[in-house]
Amino acid sequence: MSKFYGKNGAVYFGGVQVAHVASWTAEFTTDKVESTPARNGNGWKDYVAGDKEWSASVTCFTDNTNSNTFSNYLGEDTFFYELTLQFDDTNYAIIGTGFLTEFNPSVPVNGVATHTLQFTGVPNAVGVGPVVV
Repeated sequence: MSKFYGKNGAVYFGGVQVAHVASWTAEFTTDKVESTPARNGNGWKDYVAGDKEWSASVTCFTDNTNSNTFSNYLGEDTFFYELTLQFDDTNYAIIGTGFLTEFNPSVPVNGVATHTLQFTGVPNAVGVGPVVV
């Protein structure tokens, strides 16, 4: 089994490489809806699968060239952008369409300034596998 070395990973938003990426995370979830009937005698809850969603979080080191750019994209939910989360330099990636929902700068007293970008994906627009970036 091959492993991915994160140092060579990359993130692209709207076709432009995001600078100074420290890490990225993608999350795929499905709502679970409880469907346990009254007076269930077996003691176990029942569930049915609900709606699916996906999101991504990207943490970057902040400098004076990249931190202000992303705040311009906030709230543009009518303008969806392609988001590519590349595992390493083999072009294995998660590609989806979404929009930027949060921009969170952080400046610790004893560390390096970072900012986190939160993306929300749109339905039926995500794929995982080898891609050409």
